[in-house]
Amino acid sequence: MLEGSSSEIERLFSSDSRRFVISYDLAVRQAAVLAAFMVRHPVHLVLDEAHRMKAGLASQRGAFLLGVATLQFRRDILTGTPMPQGPNDLAAQIGFLWPGQGFDLQITRREPPRDVCKNLFARTTKNELGLPPAKRHYIQVGMAPDHLSASPNVKLYPN
Repeated sequence: MLEGSSSEIERLFSSDSRRFVISYDLAVRQAAVLAAFMVRHPVHLVLDEAHRMKAGLASQRGAFLLGVATLQFRRDILTGTPMPQGPNDLAAQIGFLWPGQGFDLQITRREPPRDVCKNLFARTTKNELGLPPAKRHYIQVGMAPDHLSASPNVKLYPN
């Protein structure tokens, strides 16, 4: 876990560790140290909750990430909410993944993200994979008495 001052982070970078985790806020505050590390090492940067950079250059977080996007060996994003407000929320994320390609500008110019990204990924359906149908087993479980005291209107299933 990367924490602390610039010198503490540089010390961690000099250790034998190969994987690091840092918060978005600390990354912005330690931008120079992180960028210097990315220039000297092949970095695979994974952004969790990547929709947090949706403001792009209009936010410190987005500006930092877009600024270092070309410094990494590999970039990946993880998000369960890629466009919470609308298609423009995707622009910064696409700009991070494919920097300098102009895909983010196409999206901000209101081109549909599906059209902009159609050649950037392949989607394989469950049918194409030949997966068997899911088997679901439901088990009713009663609530513990302590949980019931907080919810007096909840009825227990018989055990």
